[in-house]
Parts: sequence; structure tokens; C-alpha cells
Amino acid sequence: MLTINTLLIGCAIGLFSLVDAGTPTALIVLLALYLGLCNSLQFTSMNTLAYADVEGPHTSMASTLASSIQQLSMSFGLATGSLAAAWFLGGTSQGDRVQVTSALHHAFLTLAIITIVSSLSFWKLKRDDGEAVSKGAERGVENAAT
Repeated sequence: MLTINTLLIGCAIGLFSLVDAGTPTALIVLLALYLGLCNSLQFTSMNTLAYADVEGPHTSMASTLASSIQQLSMSFGLATGSLAAAWFLGGTSQGDRVQVTSALHHAFLTLAIITIVSSLSFWKLKRDDGEAVSKGAERGVENAAT
């Protein structure tokens, strides 16, 4: 789920490189909604997985750590996006809309590639990672029986 969703997020970011002055506003809004949906699914899945193997007394610490990591990852994402935009906008005259648009398209493509490559980090997960969360009490019953 996380691997495929990360690929979908990368594709959605890449689609923003196709937006130009002729793109209908409704299409831009739909693309933004799609990206938001994928991001929401990603954060929900990652947050759920963060608590998969945490025992009751450690839940508070896990919550703090997961929240901190999420904030840190969003900060890194914002910084990376800003650096990519600054890199491509570097020598561009802000009055030249064509050059600015082209620079931003390149930034979006760069961010899409970075996002798609980052999906490789989820390949390390095993098929049964997070099973304790998805099956809940059933897993505890199975473990007690064995």
C-alpha cells in the first residue's frame, strides 16, 4: 500500500508540471484534491504502522516520536521543494512568465522523481508488518494459542 501510494503521489506531483495558463481551474483543483487524498492515505497508513508493534505502556512515547518524525519529514519536504524551486528559478527573470513556468515545471518533475525514488524505502517492509494493527485482538488470540 505504502509503496504504490508513494508512486501515486510522485505521479500527482509530476502532473503539476503539465499545468499551464490554458489548464482549466477545475482540473487543477481536482489534481490538488487527488494529491491531498493520496497524502492523507499515506500519513494514515504510516501512522498506523508506527504503532503496530508498540506495547501499551510505550504508546505515549511512540506517539510523541511518530508526531516528531512526521513534522520533521514535512519540514524536509518543504525544504526540498523550496530548494528545487530556487534552483530552477535561480537566474530567471520574475517578469518572464514563460521562463518562470518552465522553471516550476522542472521543479515539479524533480520533486516527482525524488518522491518516486523514495518509494523504494517501503520495499524493506515485510508482508506481515503491521499485522498486529490490522488483525487486532485476533493476533493476540493466535499467539496465546501457540
